[in-house]
Amino acid sequence: MHNAQFCGAIGRLMSPQEVYAATLSRSDIPSDIKHEWFLCGGIPEAMWDALRDGTGGVGFRLSAFTAPEDTGYVCFTVQILHSQARFLLPLGSERVEWFLKEASLCGLHLSVARNNGDSAIVRKFGVAPSDVIAVLELAQRCRDLTGQDLITDFVFAVAAIGRTATIPSIFEGVAVSDVQVIVVPPQ
Repeated sequence: MHNAQFCGAIGRLMSPQEVYAATLSRSDIPSDIKHEWFLCGGIPEAMWDALRDGTGGVGFRLSAFTAPEDTGYVCFTVQILHSQARFLLPLGSERVEWFLKEASLCGLHLSVARNNGDSAIVRKFGVAPSDVIAVLELAQRCRDLTGQDLITDFVFAVAAIGRTATIPSIFEGVAVSDVQVIVVPPQ
């Protein structure tokens, strides 16, 4: 058994307009996904290779939680074998609310880079509208993060989501041993 590991990276939430502008000159990207919301971030090489090769199965989970002072977070977790990539977004902003509404209708698009490099894999995950509605209801009770929240509350949320036990394994009988937290700061 190997020791649990936690790594962190900064991610980005891209609106359909931002995706379109960034991919306008790229003919290798299908037109139908150029008008969707995307969560973007880097994952470790071994996880990226397994996702690209389709080895080990891929699982997905949506989680949400609140913290003191009326702040809340949503976490989109992708698991491959014993490794999880967790995209953490603070709730409370209009931008995240629009993203969640679209995800409930169109699914969730992820663009993950290998070790934060240029090679990216685009993957779409279906999200049950009932799951997103529950998160939207939570989001409407949360306030947007302010400058001080980024120093206190958000830092604690990142540390909590980085613990392997925080989000259970998606696969029965497979323990989570590696966690990559992709923090998507408020925009």
